[in-house]
Amino acid sequence: MTGRDFSKLKSRESVARRGYEPAKGGLPLDGAPRRSNTSRADLRNEANSLLDAATMITRVFRCMPCDLQFRAKQLIEPVESMACKRCGRPV
Repeated sequence: MTGRDFSKLKSRESVARRGYEPAKGGLPLDGAPRRSNTSRADLRNEANSLLDAATMITRVFRCMPCDLQFRAKQLIEPVESMACKRCGRPV
């Protein structure tokens, strides 16, 4: 055996990671900044926005009866047909 005390090494790394300074001195206070944990709601909102961005596209529609051309966001695989904004007929 080498005679090394790995528990001391682990405790020093732990102290450095947390930014803790003992009363007798030791590590400087201006160590690594603490990371803030993001809430589950923030993570959920971010995941939903990324999913929406991946599944929503902007399409150009043209209504033949009223000759209106418009853009609308729609799913890549649309569930229902788009209706004209002016006359209300399916496009």
